[in-house]
Amino acid sequence: MKGRNEGWITFANDDQEAKNSMVLLTSLRQTCTSKKIMLILTSKTSSSFWEILVEKFDGVYMLPEMNIDAVDLETRAKIFCWSLIENKKLVFLPNSSVVKQKL
Repeated sequence: MKGRNEGWITFANDDQEAKNSMVLLTSLRQTCTSKKIMLILTSKTSSSFWEILVEKFDGVYMLPEMNIDAVDLETRAKIFCWSLIENKKLVFLPNSSVVKQKL
């Protein structure tokens, strides 16, 4: 399927940000995107919410611990995206984004 090795990815540090990511997910799905929609989470996201997210997103990843104290979590998530080599192209969107038309 065209676009399946390309995707949108966002980051959520906790349950509230994960809820924001669900709004982004919904807005992307409404544009009928053919690209995967993925999410990076931290351990601050509750396990019950994690289960819901795994069902909704095309891929959910746990942000690994990194020995980079001077770098904020969102930047760490962006660095982590480089390790997702199964994807030809990823576009990082903040979880506060809402997409109104197909990108």
